[in-house]
Amino acid sequence: MSIGGDGGNAGAGAGAAATGGTGGAGGVGGAIEIVIGTGGRITTAGIEAHAVAALSRGARGGVGGNASGFFGDAAGGGAGGDGGAIDIESLGTLVTSGRDAMGISALSVGGSGGYGGSSGGVIAIGGSGGGGSDGGRIDVVHGGTITTGGDGGHGIFASSIGGDGGLAAGAAGLVAFGARGGGDGTLACLLQPAGCNNGGTVTVINRGAIRTGGDLALGILAQSIGGGGGAGSSQAGWLTIGGFGGEGGDGRAVTITNESTGTIVTTGDQAPAMLAQSVGGGGGFAGNADSIAVGVTAAIGGDGGNGGNGGRVEIVNHAALATKGYDSPIIQAQSIGGGGGNGGDATTEGLALFTVAVGGSGSAGGDGGLVTVRNRGALAGDLDRSSGIVAQSIGRGGGTGGSGYTATVFPVVDIGIAVGGRGDGGGSGGRVEVENWGAISVAGDDSRGIFAQSIGGGGGMGGSAVAYTLSGGPKISFSASVAVGGAGGSGGNGSLVTVGNHGRINAYGDAGHGIQAQSVGGGGGVGGDASASATAITVTGSSIALTVAVGGSGGAGGHGGSVDVTNTAAVTTLGARAHAIFAQSVGGGGGEGGAGRRIGDPAQCARRDAGQVRAQDRCQSLQDRHAHLRQGAGNPDRGRRRRRGRCGREWRHRGSGQQRCADDRSLWFARHSRAECRRWRRIGGPRLFGCDRNSADRRVRRFGRGRR
Repeated sequence: MSIGGDGGNAGAGAGAAATGGTGGAGGVGGAIEIVIGTGGRITTAGIEAHAVAALSRGARGGVGGNASGFFGDAAGGGAGGDGGAIDIESLGTLVTSGRDAMGISALSVGGSGGYGGSSGGVIAIGGSGGGGSDGGRIDVVHGGTITTGGDGGHGIFASSIGGDGGLAAGAAGLVAFGARGGGDGTLACLLQPAGCNNGGTVTVINRGAIRTGGDLALGILAQSIGGGGGAGSSQAGWLTIGGFGGEGGDGRAVTITNESTGTIVTTGDQAPAMLAQSVGGGGGFAGNADSIAVGVTAAIGGDGGNGGNGGRVEIVNHAALATKGYDSPIIQAQSIGGGGGNGGDATTEGLALFTVAVGGSGSAGGDGGLVTVRNRGALAGDLDRSSGIVAQSIGRGGGTGGSGYTATVFPVVDIGIAVGGRGDGGGSGGRVEVENWGAISVAGDDSRGIFAQSIGGGGGMGGSAVAYTLSGGPKISFSASVAVGGAGGSGGNGSLVTVGNHGRINAYGDAGHGIQAQSVGGGGGVGGDASASATAITVTGSSIALTVAVGGSGGAGGHGGSVDVTNTAAVTTLGARAHAIFAQSVGGGGGEGGAGRRIGDPAQCARRDAGQVRAQDRCQSLQDRHAHLRQGAGNPDRGRRRRRGRCGREWRHRGSGQQRCADDRSLWFARHSRAECRRWRRIGGPRLFGCDRNSADRRVRRFGRGRR
């Protein structure tokens, strides 16, 4: 274990022009090398008691100093230290039985950046977060025997993780500027933020035997993970700008090679034989901007940080592999981009003649990298959701735009503008290549022989916009509010997927395709909604209220890429909905546009309320008439009347069992004018007795009533 020391915290500054001190850099983790000879035997029985464990961790950067004065400029946090390189070679026997006790654990972690200092003054600038640093390189070679029995007890675990960027600190003042969240701490990455905060390369070679017995106990897990970007700082004042989010780091190359002498068997659930993944870090969220509106005011939210990209992933297998649990793919390789950071919100409230609030933009999601799998060994999966080969490259979603909100009051003239931030595009899925020469047999439901896919990330949603203005004057008043929703981001594209199969595939379960290959574009982001309200009040003069509300446009869907499948061997499936070869390329759907609404328009409300009253009156009238029919009026055209006595003339509707006096009935007939009959027929109601031109008058006269 090698761990660097934390950077020191900086001191605060105060005065007319004050500047805080920069936090100290964290120490670097050192290199580690471990060798286990052929005759070595290591046994552990406790929880989290690994047979071989190597940890190299860089330390966190120090906190930046605060600043307060007429001009306050807070300092940034210190950079984190890099994780060191790790080299392990094991030819001996390693046995563990406790929970989370691994055969070999190799972990290199970059240090996180320090927090920035806060600032206050007439003009205030927040301190930026310190840069996170890279995880170190990891190389593991195993040629002996590894046996683990507990849950979470991986045979080999190798992970290099970049440090997260530090959080930027806020600023408060008449004019306040936010700072960026931390990315990478090295000068090269500060000059080129896209290359920041990275995980290191990871390589694992197995020549021996590995067997795990618990749930969540993988044979080999190798991963490189980029660090997340730090969040930008939020501000408060009269004129404010939110801080930008830091960039996420990239995942680096990950390679697993299982040579012809290596065997891997897992028996627990959720325990793949081999999993290699490279994952980009998420972009940092941007800071918000809150302004107290006085006279003329503006607030602008910061932009989110871009997500990191997934790196290249490769798995090569030459030997037999088997999994015996549920949800346990035999070979799984994936490269996944990091999600884009969300934009910051912008808010202005108070007494102002003119205000602007603009939400920050979301940032792009990271792309998935190239994924390659080459198999020449026999693969066997026994239970459900345990595919033979899973290879996937996935772009992550773009960040959501920040919202814009303004609510102000001012005499005579008041103008407010709110604009939602734009959502950014999703990352694209990378190229996927699978070549198989070995026999694959999977028995469970939802278990594919080969499953290869490239998927684009969805576009980020546009930010919403809301604007309220109110002005008043004795003789003249003008109020205007404008709200524009942010546009949704476009979906990422799927890339080329290539599968070549030259070995026999048997898939026995339902929905267990022999070969499934697909390239899918991401959906477009939804546009932001816009709501606006303008009210102008005068005592005796004229007033003008102008309201504009425009919803944001939806983002375009991503394209599906080409899919190429070549098969030269036998493929057999036995289950329902189980295709031998299933290939598809699917484009993503476009995003829905945002709604634009005017809020509180008196004329519109009056028209709406009057329309609702009229509609309610019509509905009530129709309901009453329907109820009258159901309760005994019936329809004599479809029934049969029967008289009883000279004075007690009664009628009976067929099947109703109800009797009414004919005199009462004639009174009901008399209520219906010709205009009512026409209106009744036009709305599609049941035919009324007395509304038949040829028969109504005769029936009414028969009951002693005159024509209407």
